Order: sequence, then C-alpha cells, then structure tokens
Amino acid sequence: MPWKPPVLKDLSKCNSKVSRKVWETYIIGKNGLYWSIILSYLIPSAHSQSHGDFAKRLKNLTGDSIGCFTVMDNLKHFNPFHKKHAFYFGTHMRRVLRKFKKNVNRNMNFRPAGANTVDLTLAAAAEMLNCFIEVYHAESTEIQKSDVFSPEAQSVSFDVNPDTLIIFHRPKTHFRSGENYTFGFGLLDGIIRHQGVLDIYWGTVHLHLYGWLLGVSLIKDNGEMVRKAFMIWENFLVLLLQSDIKSVIPKIYKFKSLLELLKDYGYNTNPLVKGRDGFSAFHLCLSLPDPQYLNLLYNYVSTNFYQSGVSCRKPGDETLLALNDLKRVFSRIPEKMSPLTEIAAYRHREISRFNVYQINVVKILKDQQKSADDTVLAILKEYIKYFSSCDERIHFENYIKFGDYYEKLDNYTCILILDRLAFLKNKAYFDLVQPLFLMMMSNNYFPRKEHDHDGGTPLGCKGCAHRVIPLKYRMNFLKVLKEVCNQVRTVSGGNIASPADMILRSVQSIPKDEFILSRLKTSLEAAINVQVNDTKSVQKIFRTIQVLGEVFATSINENFVSGFLLSAHIPLEIEQALRDIRNDISHYKANAIQGRLNLEMCIDLFQKIQDELKLIYQVLTPVFSCQRFKMKEFIIQSATPHFQISEDEIKNISIDREIWCTTQWDQFKTFAVNVFRFFEKVLNKSFPKMNGSENYFEKIKRLQDGIDALNFVFSFKITFDDAMVTKNLTDARAKLQKIIKILKLREPTCHDIKYLKVVFKKYVLLLKDIFSLEVTDASSDVKCENLIHLKNHLKNYNVFVGDENLEIRKLISEFLKPSFEATVKLKTALRNSQKPPNLDQVLQQTYLSNKNRKIIKATFLSNPSENLKILESYSYDSMDKALGKELETSKKLLEMLTKEEYKKALLQHSSTFERSLEIKFLKLVNQKMEFLIKRIYLIDNILFGPNCKNVRLDIMMPFPSLYHQYEQKLDVKSSLEMLLFDCMNIMDKRKDLSDLYTKMNNMFAGVDLRNILSHGNILVDTLGILLDPGDFLSELDAKMLELIEDQETLRALSDFWMEHKPNTTEDLKKLIKIHNQSENVADIIKCHRWESYAVILPTRQ
Repeated sequence: MPWKPPVLKDLSKCNSKVSRKVWETYIIGKNGLYWSIILSYLIPSAHSQSHGDFAKRLKNLTGDSIGCFTVMDNLKHFNPFHKKHAFYFGTHMRRVLRKFKKNVNRNMNFRPAGANTVDLTLAAAAEMLNCFIEVYHAESTEIQKSDVFSPEAQSVSFDVNPDTLIIFHRPKTHFRSGENYTFGFGLLDGIIRHQGVLDIYWGTVHLHLYGWLLGVSLIKDNGEMVRKAFMIWENFLVLLLQSDIKSVIPKIYKFKSLLELLKDYGYNTNPLVKGRDGFSAFHLCLSLPDPQYLNLLYNYVSTNFYQSGVSCRKPGDETLLALNDLKRVFSRIPEKMSPLTEIAAYRHREISRFNVYQINVVKILKDQQKSADDTVLAILKEYIKYFSSCDERIHFENYIKFGDYYEKLDNYTCILILDRLAFLKNKAYFDLVQPLFLMMMSNNYFPRKEHDHDGGTPLGCKGCAHRVIPLKYRMNFLKVLKEVCNQVRTVSGGNIASPADMILRSVQSIPKDEFILSRLKTSLEAAINVQVNDTKSVQKIFRTIQVLGEVFATSINENFVSGFLLSAHIPLEIEQALRDIRNDISHYKANAIQGRLNLEMCIDLFQKIQDELKLIYQVLTPVFSCQRFKMKEFIIQSATPHFQISEDEIKNISIDREIWCTTQWDQFKTFAVNVFRFFEKVLNKSFPKMNGSENYFEKIKRLQDGIDALNFVFSFKITFDDAMVTKNLTDARAKLQKIIKILKLREPTCHDIKYLKVVFKKYVLLLKDIFSLEVTDASSDVKCENLIHLKNHLKNYNVFVGDENLEIRKLISEFLKPSFEATVKLKTALRNSQKPPNLDQVLQQTYLSNKNRKIIKATFLSNPSENLKILESYSYDSMDKALGKELETSKKLLEMLTKEEYKKALLQHSSTFERSLEIKFLKLVNQKMEFLIKRIYLIDNILFGPNCKNVRLDIMMPFPSLYHQYEQKLDVKSSLEMLLFDCMNIMDKRKDLSDLYTKMNNMFAGVDLRNILSHGNILVDTLGILLDPGDFLSELDAKMLELIEDQETLRALSDFWMEHKPNTTEDLKKLIKIHNQSENVADIIKCHRWESYAVILPTRQ
C-alpha cells in the first residue's frame, strides 16, 4: 500500500465537481488500479458509519457482503500517511480484490486487439458500480483531467449522480524505492479532517519536518520557534515574518525541494495569501529594513523565471499571470496600509516599478514574431525608459535611495542581453559587453550601503559617496546603449565569426587576476572550514587541490600578475606538487585510480593536508587583500576615457590602502618582502636564448609582472616626507621599464643584466627608506610534506595484499611462462639473424596481435630492428618485465591489461584463481566502471544520507535535490564538484550525456561544463561573480538524480561482465539476450540507457 505519503491537490482548475481539494494517495504494485477503485469507493462509506450503505457497496464490488464488518473496521482505521497497512495482507481484503477483479473482467464484454485495458477496466467499473470516475493524468507536479467514465456509455451531467471517484494516473513514475506508482486515488480533504487523521499526521509530520530541517542545517538556533511556526500550517510565512526568527525564511525559500514538500503536505507557501489580520507577506516585507525578504518572495511568486535558461528565453503564460498578480497586489497596498511608512513607501515604489518593467519585457519575449535582434532591440528601448532624466544631484540622490531597485533592474537586463548575444546577427550589439562588465564590476567593488531613509540627504552620507562611481558607469552604459540602438536601426550588422570570441575580445582589457584569485580564495575557505572526518570531506580537499593546481597553471602559463604574486608566496616544490596532483585527477588515468581510492581512506593524511591548506591560505591572505585595491584602481583608471572621477574619490582609495597597510602591518610586511625576494630570484635566473624560444618571452613577461608588483608595493604610501625619495622611486620605475622594452627586441648583454640588478638594488634601498623593511634571503615558512606525500603516492598502490600478491604473481607467471620463453627465442633469433624453423609455432605462443605476428613473419630477417621494437613493446620476455617488483604488481598488471591479447588471455585464465582473488583481479580490469559506481554512490550518500533506502519512518520525507544542496552548503558544493567531475571523466564517451557536458542556461550558451570544472573559465567566473554566483550547475539536478537512479543498472552490468567476461560489446549484448530471464539482466534492461553505460566496461567496441 502507499509508501510515499499523500499529496494535497487542488482540482478547482480541472472542472471537478467533487471537491476543490483532494489528497492524491499513491498505490504500489501491479494491482494499483483495482486498489484505487476499491478504496476510493469504500472509504467514504466506511467513515459515514452507515453499515447498510457499506454492505451495499461491498456487494456491488464483490457480489456479496461477506466480511462486511471486518473490512469496514479496517478501512475506518486507514491512515494514508502511514507506510504500513495490516489489512492489505488480510484474508478479507485479498478476497475483495480477487472477486472485484473477476467481476470487472467479466463486465469488459470483449477486448479488441490493441485495446487500452486501463480504459476498459475503468469503463467496466463505472458501469458496474453505477458511479462516475474522473481520471487525472499527473505529470510531475502538474495534473490535468484526461477522461470521465460514466455509468452508461454516454456522457451524463455531474449533477445527476454526485457519487464520483477520483483516480490519478502517473505513467512510469519511479521513486527511490524502485516501486512503480502508476495509480492512485483521491481522498476527499473533508473526510481526512473530519476523522482527525490529520491530527495524528501533523504531529508526525512536524516531528520529521523539524528533524529534516535540522538535518540539512537550515536551522541552528531558535529551533523551538521554527517548530511552532510550522504548526500554524495555513500561513506559517506570515507568522515567521512577524517573529524574531525571520532569518530562516531565505533558507526555506531558496530550498526548492523543501517548498515542494511543504506544498505537498498542505502548507500555503504563497506570499500573496493574506493572514488572519488581512495582510499578506508582501505587506509585512515592505516595512522591513532588509530588502532581501521582499526580493526573495517576489522572485518566488514570479516563478524565478529569469534564473532558468528556458524560461528566461521563452517565459510561459504562468509567468505573465504571476507578474500581473503581483501588480494587482502592489496596486492595492497603499489603500490597505495608508499611511505608508517612509521605508515602506520607498520599497513599494521600487518593487512596483520593477514589476511593470518585467511585465513589459515578458510581453516582448513572448512575441514569437520577432527575431532575436528585434527582441533585444525592443528590450533595450524599454530599458532606456527607466533611466532618470533629472539633474545630476537629484539623480544621484534617487540612485542612493532606490539602490536596490536599480541593481535589480540592471542585473535583470544584463542577464537578458548576455543570454541573447550568442544568437544575434548584428555585431554592433557586442559594443555593449565591455561597458556592461564595467558597470557590474563597479557595483561589485563599490557596493551599495543600505540607507536608513531618515529624511536626510544621502549626499551627506560618507558611506554612500563612493556610489557616484557605479552611477557614472551606469550613465556611460546608457550612452553606449543609445549609440548601439541608433547604429542597429541604421546600419546592417555584418557577419559574426564567433559570438564567444566577440565577447572575449570585448572584455580582454579587464584584468583576469581578480577572478582567478577569487576562485582560489573561495575554494581554500571551503576546505579549511570543513571538518575532515569522512570521504565527503576528503573530496572537498581534493577539489581544492585541483583548483589550486589549475589556478597556478593558468596564472603562470598565461602570465597574469597574480601568477607572479602566487609564486612569490608559495615555494616552487609545493606549486609543482599542486599542479601535478591536479593533472592526475583532472584526467582519467588508469594508474591513478586505485592509488587515489586507497588514499581517500587515509582520513588522518587529509587532516594534515587541511592544516597545510590553512597555512597556504594564511600566506596568501595579503595577496587576496591587496588584489582588491588593484581592482579598484583599475575601475578608476578605466573611467578616464569616458568620464571624470573626482580627485577626492581617487584620494579616498589611496587613503583606504594606506590605512590597511598600517592596520594590517604584518600582512603587508609579508607581502612586500616576498614580492622583492621572488623578483630577485627571477632576475638572477639565467636568460634563455631569444631565437625560437617561448621561454625567453615568458621570462620577460614575468619580469614585467614583477616590476608591476614592486611598484604596487610602494602604492601603499601616499606621500613621502623626503622629496628625493619620490624622485628616486620615479627614476627607478622609468629605468626598469626602459630596459624591459629593450629586452623585448634583443637578448640581454652582460651590461644589461648588471644594470637591471643595480636598479633593483635601488628598489631595495627605497623599501628600507620608506617602510623600514629589509629583504633577507630566508627560506619559506610554508612546508607541505603531506601534500608532497599525496603527490608521490597517488600512483603508488597495490590491490593485492600479503599472500594475495605472491599468489597472483605465481599464477600469472606460470601461465605466461611459455610466452616468455617464446619471446626470448624470437629476440635471440633476430639478434643473430637466424630464422627459427618453427617460426609460426613460436609466434603462436606469444600474445602478440595477429597483425604484429604477420609483420614479424613477413619481415623477420629483412627488418630485425623494427621487429625487436614490436616485441619490446607488445610481448614480455620475463616476470620482471611483466609484473615488475612485488610492490609494483598492480601497477604493472594494469599496464599489461592495456594490451588486448594479454587482457583476453588473462580474463579466460582468471577462472582458475581462488574466488576472492579472481574478484579482485576482475575489479581491477573493470576499475573504470567500479570507480564510476563508487563516485555515484558517494553523490547519493552526500545528497540523501547513507541509510536513506532503509529509513524506518511512518512518514517518508523527500530529500533536497542536488542543486539546492549544492547551493546551500559550501562543503557539499565542493565535494559534488569533485565527484561530478570524476563521473564526467569516466562517461566522456556517452553521446547521450552531451547535454551534461554543455551548460545551457541564461548566462552561458554552449559552455563546456567539464572544462569549467577542470580549468575554470574567465568569462564564466566573471559573470558568475558579478551577476548570479549561485547559478553554477543549476541544470544538473535531473541528470545527477538519473545517475543515482541508474546505480542498480550499473552494478548489474558490472556483475554480469564479471560473471561472463565478454570480449566485445557485441558479445555482451548477445549474452544479455541469452540470459534475459535472470535477475541481473532484468536490472540491466529496465534502464533504457544501459547500452550507453555498457561502453564503460572493458570490452572492445
């Protein structure tokens, strides 16, 4: 009987005359349709306490009323919110089912070939029971009426007979249990409430819901208050907004799975619904100082449509309806809340104006007649209307007062523009990219401060003065916007070679350092704050090491200034170790899988590595801090060609920098000394030759980056007491720049190198004069022995332990001995230029491929050197060559298995091994599939918990989806990124997963997700930081859950291969057809994707 608890459904939009609300009650198994009819027909009568009516109904079902009192008593105690129902197994209930099925089948009259037996069954039941049956087709959360079956073969008005059954049909719906919930029935809401079933139910739900909230870390404090709020299930949102624990609301409303859960169990999550005092959640949000509640609930009601790629491009009718509902609510607020407080008035004006803008834009997007270019032009015209035309002072004051509104407006419009750039034909639109980026970056680096709206002018608020910079960038964007619109109207577009290239060229002047360092900082913070005590946390450490290695490789290979700064703080040995580890785990490498799996079990090792990552983070902290000042400088400097920034604003940034230098002296000291030490090291390293050498120009670029870093050190001092110091610093800068320009044209002479060192010594003296710092040749304090250990042991492993190792070496050695001897004979004969008389026989004793045997036979004496190379590469002549030393057995065995003939022979011979040894051997051969299964198992474990399939609760609560776990928890995010990357590495040959690799959302069309996970992407990272930092991976939910659901198929495939050892994929398919009655094969073929998984097995394609 039901295992998934009932879900409350509103049938008012489906023209049902029965009730507005019914509980969709799920039924398990092949008799689901029959049980649905029986229960929906009998339960209302059982609760009515009319024995006569119940006996009559039972007779209609079975032809008699035997066991009437027992059946009625069982159904009166039926609680659909409990998993187990004893009556289901009772004699009387089984009898009811058996006789009802027999009577229905008799009443079907005939079954024409190909007839829909479900429809025939429902039609027969409706006529037999003299009732109407409304059938609702349920797809995901949407339902629609698909048919009505009446007592006779013609349609009858609902008013004739109000006795109507509700049946739900969900084709091919599987839940985590593996059960198939195809049918269910509708239980009237009134019946459940009248009988007090919900009293028991809500007590259980509240208990588990509260525990679930704790389990996903949504609540830490004030747990009792949250529990009480959920007891008021009609409008818990209003109660929370009126409480001191409203901070839990964002956590709930950002958690899509929890919201769906609440709706399923009858909670009203709609913020438009009024509370007992007549006010909705929006009325309360307007008066709150923090605008996040208003914005969050607004996005929820408007279906968050612009956060999804599909709905962003083609919003549905429901989006427009939702926006208009919001408009109606906002229009009535002033009369309901008159007079509005000052803050409520500001909020109301902001949200109302933004709502109107979105309605107009959605109407434009829904116009299917427009081309992509015309759509963008129409959106831009609409956007221009929302710029103020008042004087500068009033404009700035409005910009401060309504800062939240302007940011929403700009972010939303930027997303729409960026979403469509890849589809536009007129290249004039790409002129918008750079000013758009600069506008968004200025918002990020000169952030908005919440104003208290106290009636005073914001211009007098020092905390808001810096906002003039993003305002001016916004006005510059408007200027470019108008120019682009005019150009689009008057000039034809021209061909666009590559939209992605156009975008990248548009932003190439923007420094990439900040986004690289931001990625690094985020990953490190995630790793150093996690508690390392299980495999999940180990994955987080691995993911951070992967990002560290990639950031070092990117910043150094592409010669970013950040690369110089990072190398100045991290010793070369550690930097190289990070890059090596990253290289080993960012590609599928057969010889690194087992070592990695073994190391993942060494929790104590990763605890020590975490301590080393903390040290790295501490050492890099001044780099992170200083980089923000550099980006502010860049934004100020970038304004020069477009508009002027006041001297006071420039001076303010310099003052902030000097204050940081004073207050964070230890950080600055470390930063400055490390920069000088590393520059000296780079300078002292010999110059490569210029001709044909990339290394030469890499050295010049590194020196240039170093000079920039040296000059940046001195920017932390605004004024110098001694004028000569200023002059010396200016002279030193000029001399270094001059010599670097020369060295770009020719190789350095001894005089040039000496001159460089002399000028650098002047810098060193200036460092001492200005900051009283000396550059000493000291060794780095950063020691990472455990990271080095991880690098060295990633490929060191042995699957076989103790006696197993000796046993398998003995078995394989004995088996391969004839081939060893044959190979030695062939090599000896080739060296002596003597062809063996039994050449064919000797060749057959080797495990060379037929192709190589033919080559050796045909050219044995004519080409001995090439034949020796073939034997050296493809045929072992001794145990040492084949399996190496004892501790190298597993590693060497993997190398041997890459040779197809050896693999085929060893697989056939493995059946002679002792069973446990054979299993280990076969898992090593099949390690790619085994590794994938383990990765998916870990994803499952992280998302749903280790015991989710064995939960013994009366109420089975749904679990949060991958993305919302990913979004809410930083530790989950990093772990899933690592595991997801591993899965993608394994499944790179699956064509049906191409949509998994390519991210298609509202900001990036066609970006390769695997490359983002591995290497990052400047454009993606930039947009993610500026526009929507929580969006990454938002569209992987369904695919990851699909992989989790397919675990049984993967396991069955793996077990089937280990049992039968097919050599080719074609052999595998034939064997599956032969064994189609086995349980293993049933688990395989139930998944229509099994053939795409089969390519992962160690079979030839």
